[in-house]
Amino acid sequence: MNRQSQRSFFAFLIGLAALIFTPLSAFAQSQENSEALFTKHKDSVFLVNQSIFIDAKRIGDPDLFYKLEGAMGRRVLNQFISIAGGTGFLINKDGYLITAAHVIDYLPNDKKVQYGYYSFINYCTRYMLPGKISNMEFRKIIADYKRLLNTSEIVISVESTKGKEYRAAIVNQDDSLDLALLKIQIDEPLIPFTVKDSSSLKVGDSVITIGFPLQYTMNEFLEDFKPTVTNGIISAIRNDKWDIQHTASINSGNSGGPLLARDGAVIGVNVGTVRGANDLYFATSSNKFKDWLSSLGKKNLLTIGEGDDQ
Repeated sequence: MNRQSQRSFFAFLIGLAALIFTPLSAFAQSQENSEALFTKHKDSVFLVNQSIFIDAKRIGDPDLFYKLEGAMGRRVLNQFISIAGGTGFLINKDGYLITAAHVIDYLPNDKKVQYGYYSFINYCTRYMLPGKISNMEFRKIIADYKRLLNTSEIVISVESTKGKEYRAAIVNQDDSLDLALLKIQIDEPLIPFTVKDSSSLKVGDSVITIGFPLQYTMNEFLEDFKPTVTNGIISAIRNDKWDIQHTASINSGNSGGPLLARDGAVIGVNVGTVRGANDLYFATSSNKFKDWLSSLGKKNLLTIGEGDDQ
């Protein structure tokens, strides 16, 4: 092999190595970014619930419920029982959260009773020790709970990975934009997400999501309560209600959670997917919800990403 051929061969090997190792390096960096973001922000992502509060003062036979608590080793009275939910994320140290409006749209009464009954039964049977409650006692408990369920208002509660649960106030919501602003009385030091300008996003940019997909299904077999992280890229920038299309997997329960750039700043709010399709996920851009907050006189609530306008 002459020198020219050798140089060509070595150039080919170098090019081949670049093709192999560049994607691997990018993948490793993406994993590193995801792990760092999860560690920093996992406590600033919340499970947002439509809930019923089991008020001990409104229960017909609280002694039976105390017996149920003993059989489960968990509190039931004066607790929130979730009936539907999604994800929200902290934008301000004072306890302001962003989520999707459809996450907090109140269920009609028939759905409230159906979902609330299922959630309560699932919660009890998951933890209740056999033989501690008789069938007759459990039927009385369920009948008492259903009376409460039919006459109770739905409240919005949020649950943190630290085991804290807060009742949330709805500050504002916009159904056309599918955005909502919530407020909780926060009593723990948490790091809010920064929000950056989304106008510079490009097709192919890496994105990361954090949220609580299918949490009620997960609760049936997992004790470890924590959000889920997924990676993807931007598939399309659209001039539409949902203006960011991406491939970072989301499922029911991810709605309202943050779509993040690789630096960890929020660039969108996850709002939906195309049922039955693969990798067709959508988010409302950060600029759209920044403009919405500005229209409410609330833009000062945002923690702005480095280099963005105040």
